[in-house]
Amino acid sequence: MVVIPADHQLTLPIGVEVDGVLHREFTLRPAVVSDNIEAITEVGSANAVALNAAIFARQLVQLGTLTPKQISYGLVAGMHVADFDELDRKALELQKKLLLGAARSTGGSASVSPSPATASPPSPLSG
Repeated sequence: MVVIPADHQLTLPIGVEVDGVLHREFTLRPAVVSDNIEAITEVGSANAVALNAAIFARQLVQLGTLTPKQISYGLVAGMHVADFDELDRKALELQKKLLLGAARSTGGSASVSPSPATASPPSPLSG
C-alpha cells in the first residue's frame, strides 16, 4: 500500500479540534474500491461532497494523534472547507504519483481519470 511518505509533512490549513486538541498533520493512503463501496453504503451516492467525505475518512491513516478508528465521516464532514479542499488536493496528488509510478514501471503512460463516485459533473457550458 502506497502512502505519501512520512518525510513529506502534510498539514491541514486550519485543523480539526477533538477533545480540546487541534489536529493538523495527516497521512493519506490511496483509495481502493472498497472505500467507495463502504462510503456509498454509509452516505448514499446522491451527494458527491458527502460521498467524498466518507471516502476521505477511510483514506486518512493518521490525523494528528487520532488513529484511523477515531477518524469518521462525521469528523471529516465537520472540517472547514479549506481543510477538506486540502485533503482533496493531496488525494489527487497521491493518485497521480501512483499512476506515474505504474507507468514508469511498465514503460507506458498513465492518465488520471476519476471514478464515477468522485467525478465532477459536466460543466453546463460544455458542448
